[in-house]
Formats: sequence, structure tokens, C-alpha cells
Amino acid sequence: MLDILVERQVKVFMSTSDLALEKRGDLAVVSPLSLDIDSLVNLIGSLDCSETPVLLFDLKDGTSLNFSGCFSRLFDVLSSCNFIVVSFIDGTVRDGVIELAIASDLLFATDSSQILLTKIEKLDPSLLYYGLRFFGWVRFKELLFLGILGVDKLRDCFNGVFENRKTFEVEFEKVKREILELNPRGVLATKKVISWSYGMGFESALLLEKDVFTYIFGREETKDSLNSFLLREKQKFERRFCNEV
Repeated sequence: MLDILVERQVKVFMSTSDLALEKRGDLAVVSPLSLDIDSLVNLIGSLDCSETPVLLFDLKDGTSLNFSGCFSRLFDVLSSCNFIVVSFIDGTVRDGVIELAIASDLLFATDSSQILLTKIEKLDPSLLYYGLRFFGWVRFKELLFLGILGVDKLRDCFNGVFENRKTFEVEFEKVKREILELNPRGVLATKKVISWSYGMGFESALLLEKDVFTYIFGREETKDSLNSFLLREKQKFERRFCNEV
């Protein structure tokens, strides 16, 4: 498990042969050896986003997930949930991890990690679409034909690539802290706009942006925070990530 937030009490509240789940302050850490879409839905439903707004999937060497043929549902579940979903790849991971990686909000890895793909014949058509957009044609084609691709060739597709797990732990703590200091509604609105905008035309994307910004800046909390900024006072946001956007 990640040694993040070592100063806080670690509480294990779910553990099976295929899944370990830990709550660490504002962070929920999931270490799956295997996971399917129904188990993922149940997992998210069991968590309280007001207590653990950041959900981290710790994908260790040998992890294999079962999301074959259901990428669209996986993407919908993770993009519409009220958690900031983070995936961290550490080692050689197998089928299903690529789906989770693309559907996550933030993606990190160690530079020696590899993505292994063996069940190419079962790829969801929507995964091909998003995979091409996410990795680019040349690299995604290499993954499909060779069945394996190193993270060192995908650095620009990740939010961060680190030398080892310890380095990631230190940097991720900073990232998590920055997320929690932001306006929760703004974070969730940004997440959902990104998800909704896939495949949109330029004009539709501009209209979506206008609607969301109108919603956010029309709220009393946003007006109060802007006034605090003008008065050079510390801004106070409501810590409720689970509010609907």
C-alpha cells in the first residue's frame, strides 16, 4: 500500500482476496488484483465522497482487470461519479488497466512500468476511439500490434512519471493537497466538462463552457470567495465534493 499520509490513522474497511480498500483521511486507496464493472460500481456506491473525495487506484505489478466490452459504461461511471479518480501504475499491468487508465481523471506511473494487452479481439469499439485520442495513432497501433508498451514511450499521456513509488508518494501528496484546497464544485465541474466534451464540435463545446461557468459564478459561495480575494482575505470553500454539478 502507498505510505501516503503516514501521520494519519489508517483504517481498513474492506478486504477480499482480490481487493483491498483503505481510507486515509481525505483519500481512499484501492489495490485491486482483479476488478469488474459491477464490483467497481458497488465499490463507488460504498464510499462517501464527502469524507474521501479522492479515490486512488494503486495498480501494482500483475494487476489484471475485467472491463472487456464495457468501456463505455466504465467511462460513464467514473466521469459522472463525485470523486477525483486517480490511477497509479507500478509494474507490468495486464488487460483492463488501459480502460481504467483512460477513464481516470489523473494518471501516474513509474518509468519502468508496462501495459500488457492480450485480449485484443474483445476490445470495446469505444475503447478504440478513446484510445486513439488518448495515446495517439502511432503508439496505440504499436500497443495493439505488439501487445505491450512501456510507460517510457507514453510520458506525455501521463500527469506524472516517477523513478519509483517513493517519489510518487511525495509528489502525489502535494497534488492531493492542491486538489483539496480548490473549490470542490469547481473541481467537479471541470471534471464533468472534460468528460462531456469528448467528441463535441467547437460550437457545442463553447455553449457547454458558457452554461457551466454561468452555473459556477452564479453561486453565492463563488461570489463570497471573489469578494474575499478582492479584500485579500483567506477564501473559505464548503468541503462538499459530493454536491451535484
